[in-house]
Amino acid sequence: MKKQLLISGFALTTFLLAQSAATASSIASDNASNPTYSGGWSSGQNGGTGFGAWSLANNNGGSLFAGNFIAPSTQIGPNIGTAFQMYANPGGATNVANRSLTGALATDQIFSFDLSVNFRNPGDRGFRLFSGGPSGTDLLDFEVMNDRYILTIGGSSQDLFGNAYSGTAPFSFSFNQLGGNDVLVSVVRPGFTTFSQVANLAGSIDSFQLFIQGTGNQDQANIGANGFSVVPEPSSLALLGMGAFGAVAFLRRRK
Repeated sequence: MKKQLLISGFALTTFLLAQSAATASSIASDNASNPTYSGGWSSGQNGGTGFGAWSLANNNGGSLFAGNFIAPSTQIGPNIGTAFQMYANPGGATNVANRSLTGALATDQIFSFDLSVNFRNPGDRGFRLFSGGPSGTDLLDFEVMNDRYILTIGGSSQDLFGNAYSGTAPFSFSFNQLGGNDVLVSVVRPGFTTFSQVANLAGSIDSFQLFIQGTGNQDQANIGANGFSVVPEPSSLALLGMGAFGAVAFLRRRK
């Protein structure tokens, strides 16, 4: 009887570990193809799982045009599938989209998303990462403007990819929380050498902002984003899988 209970206990443990390994691969996820956005993209919507609701704000009106919509990113140029798109033109027009994680990015978690940008002049477009929300501490900025791709961390700026222009290559950003405020920042761009740098941020990432302002009125001047996710760092997920495998092996030996 004791052996049967032991086997049952390990079988349950193995099942739970296997389930944890399977479900832990997605802590948070959302994309523009989610049915929530079938009628468009507006403030208060909250598609996917693990993120807070979108908060959108712009100064559309009169001679200023700013707004948000869902459409294939190929109309911008770089293909990231159906995307959350934003526009703001001409000069003086502003548009922001804020969203929070359900909690600060924890050690061994990775926040990632894709960005579609094409035209760089005029105007400014990109994203910001915050600690304490958009009114809190600005941790990291990425801006596309004045023929440059500018990454700013803690007030220190650098140009990415030698500012080489491409109207078809998207950006894939990932932020791997290493511990404390250290984050591995990675930027993948097809056809270019991957950018990778460990940065000590001024706080923990808990929210982000997409922004665009003062651009031209062409579709290629818009900004698009998609594929937002938070997942465990792969080695952490592997440990969960090893735990499940170890439980199975122990069960077989006991038999």
